[in-house]
Amino acid sequence: MLFISSSVRDDMAAIISSLASAQGVLTVSDARLFVQAGGIIGLVNVDGKIRFEINSRAALQAHVQISSPLLNLF
Repeated sequence: MLFISSSVRDDMAAIISSLASAQGVLTVSDARLFVQAGGIIGLVNVDGKIRFEINSRAALQAHVQISSPLLNLF
């Protein structure tokens, strides 16, 4: 698992791109638009609560399996 802090959002695309050939790396971030940039799990603030977004395509490409119970929360 690699947590990419929102403080490095300017380098986020390069970090995600460098992991494109890596398998089994779960990427997580609190950066805005993280999943749209190719990250797997994005932590977002919705009405003062932390929620998450999942990029299933990125998870599949990284060979990371997201469990059904977690997907059901989404």
